[in-house]
Amino acid sequence: MSDLLLDVVRSFSDRQVAPRSADIDAADEIPDELVDAMRELGLVGLTTTDLDAVSLLTVIEQVARACPSVALLVAAPDGTVGQPRFTVGLRGLRTGAVPTTLDGPFRYAVAAAAIGSAQYAHDQSVLYLSSRRAFGRHLIDIPVLRQATSTMHARLSHARHAVHASARDTDSSETDVVAVTFDAARVATAVAYSAIELHGGYGYMCEYPLERIARDCVSLRALVAPSFASA
Repeated sequence: MSDLLLDVVRSFSDRQVAPRSADIDAADEIPDELVDAMRELGLVGLTTTDLDAVSLLTVIEQVARACPSVALLVAAPDGTVGQPRFTVGLRGLRTGAVPTTLDGPFRYAVAAAAIGSAQYAHDQSVLYLSSRRAFGRHLIDIPVLRQATSTMHARLSHARHAVHASARDTDSSETDVVAVTFDAARVATAVAYSAIELHGGYGYMCEYPLERIARDCVSLRALVAPSFASA
């Protein structure tokens, strides 16, 4: 993937998606103007372009750091954009507004969205621990807390590598795809909850994005493999 495309995606995510993420979650709806902006940048329906699988998943992961619902539009056929089925919130799952079966490419997209969301939770945890002090040192310098963030990072890196490898392998069976993507979403969910714990009581407050990220990861995990959602 070109550096130019990655810069465009990062700028769009930071400037246009992130400031709206809380409102998108509250309304369970993506604003039309945001979808239009994605179309103008060519970020809707990238599965129909010549972009390779790993580059596509990297784009989705980057957007998911700001909002996984918006990130899934990257993999959605343009004609279906705006339909409720592409809203990630738990409300959508409970009302049946999201699909119960997914094809391989979109399943990979969901896994990438979960990884991106959890990566943001990890990064926020590192920043939080680096800014807080106790016992005369920054929290990040306490071995058990530093190890916790290192473990989160390692688990996400392993999950990302597994998803990318499977996406590149054109011989991956449906069973293999489900196993790899569900494991990635499961890891992302675990990392999101670890991030909440590292923030203490603040992690559960709506003023922080972590509780929303955890909810999204749970929803994405269920979306990847509904029959294993409680695993």
